[in-house]
Amino acid sequence: NDDGSCYYDTHHNFFAYSGNGMKNDFEGHDNRHHDNVYAFVGRGFGICSQRPGHQDYFYNNTVVLEKDGAYGSGACSGDAMPIVHDNKIYSPRSEERF
Repeated sequence: NDDGSCYYDTHHNFFAYSGNGMKNDFEGHDNRHHDNVYAFVGRGFGICSQRPGHQDYFYNNTVVLEKDGAYGSGACSGDAMPIVHDNKIYSPRSEERF
């Protein structure tokens, strides 16, 4: 998904060699990415701020980062933060669960 996308339910896919897994900005909303594998990506997700009740979701995914660093970025304050949970993250030096 990309700029302005909404109402996608993206699941059970294998995505490889991308800068981002889930990317949603410019007023995109109500997108769900779950049960996917993101292999050798720059980060798992990049999500803009959301409207209350119209958050994006990123959960139950496996993310293999091409280098160490943050596995995602998104709105970190306000009433409509993205819902992110139960992801398995691999980087060159570690394995973590979020």
